[in-house]
Parts: sequence; C-alpha cells; structure tokens
Amino acid sequence: MAFLLIPITAITLEMGKDPHKLTALMPFIALITFFYLGLAHDLWHPGWLVFIAIPLVAIIIESKSIGFLNTLISLSPIVVTMVFLYLGFEYSLWVEAWPLFLIVPALGVLNEKNILRILVWELFIIGGALGYLYIGYTYAEWGYALLTFVPLVLFGLLYDGVEFNLNMPKEYRFLAVGSIAAFALLGYLTQDWGYFWLVFLSIPVYAIMTETKGNSRLISLMPFISTVLFFTLGYWFGFWAYAWIAYLLIPMVAIIKEG
Repeated sequence: MAFLLIPITAITLEMGKDPHKLTALMPFIALITFFYLGLAHDLWHPGWLVFIAIPLVAIIIESKSIGFLNTLISLSPIVVTMVFLYLGFEYSLWVEAWPLFLIVPALGVLNEKNILRILVWELFIIGGALGYLYIGYTYAEWGYALLTFVPLVLFGLLYDGVEFNLNMPKEYRFLAVGSIAAFALLGYLTQDWGYFWLVFLSIPVYAIMTETKGNSRLISLMPFISTVLFFTLGYWFGFWAYAWIAYLLIPMVAIIKEG
C-alpha cells in the first residue's frame, strides 16, 4: 500500500484547494480501507462495500450545484443498493427487500410540477410495494405478489407526461421499468436475488453506449464491467479477496486508450 503514496501525493500537490480533490483521492482511500478490513479482520466481504463511498463522496461534493432534491435522487440508487445488499447478505431478505429500489423513482417523480401527477405516481409505487409485501408475507406467494406492480408497469410504459428535471427520455423509463421486471423475474426463477441486482447497471451502461463515442465510451464502461467481474467472482466463487483486482482494469484501460 506504500506505493499508493505516489498518486496520493501527486493529487494532493497538483489539485491544491480544488474542492474535487477529495473525489480524486477517494479511490485510494477506499482501496486502503478495503485492504485494512481484509488483511486485518478478514472482512473482504462485505468490506468491498467501501468502494461505494467513491460515488457517494462525488455526489455530496456536487450537491451545491445540483440542488437538494437532485442530490437525494443521485444518492438514492447507491444508498438503496447498500441497504439491499446488507439485508440480503445478513438476513437473506433478497425477495422481501428488492422493492427498496422503488425509492429511486419515488424521489425522481417529485420533480414533476403537477401535484396530481405526483400523487398518482406515488400511489402506484407505494401501493405496489405495500401490496407485494402484504401478499408475500400473508400468503407466502411472492410470485403472485409481483402482480401488484402491473398498474405501475403499465402506467410507466404508457404515460409520457411526467416532467423529470433530469430530462429522462422515454427509452430510459422503459429500461428502468424493464430492469425492475427483469430483476424480479430472474430473482424469482433462480432465487439468486443477491446476484441479479446487477441488472440495474444496464441503465447507466445503455446511457454510455448511446451518448458517448470513441475512447471515452470504453473508459466510461470500465467501472461497470469491473463491478460485474468483481461481484461475479466474489458471489459465485468466493474470491472476494482477489476479485478486487478487476478494478485495476479501469486505470489500465484509460492509460492504454489515452496513450
């Protein structure tokens, strides 16, 4: 880990009082913390969750420029993922906890200016989640419980009037709803809820594939590719202590492409 002092020192000296300095340093802080948890306490898993601090810090630093609500919206996928994985790994609540991801669109729709439309969206989101949990816990029929989300899915696919501040195109809404449906279906059929949360990465991956070109596309995709490789090796083979090496692909690809 002593070799990490090289980029840490360079960033500290070059960026000075730049407010984004902490964002640039976070990958190294997270890596050192990860090594400490793993080597000193054998907590390679779930110690890898410290890497989630990287985007968390970046979003918090940018909070003043994007506003309070959009900060919450940006933070929600990361926080929800952490809570979901914790509940899944610690209490095996993969089936029960996945509706937590609906917090993301529930916050996003608050950017809508029409109060009635907000109420309708929230009714479908909250009603679907509560109905799902009620049927699941009462009758132990989690498969049939998914039917409570049919109104939300249909409304999300057919309604084109919501005005998100994030200017979300219709294809992104289709992809978001499709990701939820795919996660629920794959999780129910295989019972591997703890793995198939990765399906939600299809949303940022699609955005990168459609909106970037050239070298920047592969460089932008590498964090998601590395995450899939890391989690696959850790979840299926228990290689948490070694799988972190997948994240080294990010700077390696950036250097090769920009070289």
